[in-house]
Amino acid sequence: MKVLASRRRDSDDIRFLVKHLGLTTVDQILALCADVFPDDKLDI
Repeated sequence: MKVLASRRRDSDDIRFLVKHLGLTTVDQILALCADVFPDDKLDI
């Protein structure tokens, strides 16, 4: 949800979650978002 919202104030939380989950690439992050929220489109 933090990545989908992409609010500036969420950046520290996103970094923490990415590290905690062991994600190392943008593709991994986007794939996770697509799996969890298949009906939502990321505006990147």
